[in-house]
Amino acid sequence: MFFGKPFSNAFDAAKSKLSSIPTSRLLMVGDTLHTDILGGRNAGISTMLVTAHGALKGLDVNACIAAPEIIPDFIAPEI
Repeated sequence: MFFGKPFSNAFDAAKSKLSSIPTSRLLMVGDTLHTDILGGRNAGISTMLVTAHGALKGLDVNACIAAPEIIPDFIAPEI
C-alpha cells in the first residue's frame, strides 16, 4: 500500500483533517506536476504550481506543463 502524493489516500487524510472547510476553499500548493498538481486535481482541490523553487526552478514551465498536460489552476513564482 502506498501513502503519499499523488495517491488519493494522502489527500483524503488531509481533507478529513480540514473537514470544516469546504473543498472549494482548499488549495494544493506545490512545485511538482506529477505529485502535487496531479494529486490535488484528482482530489478535487484547486492547485497552484510554484516555479521559482524546487523541481521546476530554471526550467521552461510552459513546456513542462505541455508535455504531460497536467495543468495547474494557478502558477506563481513563489508564495
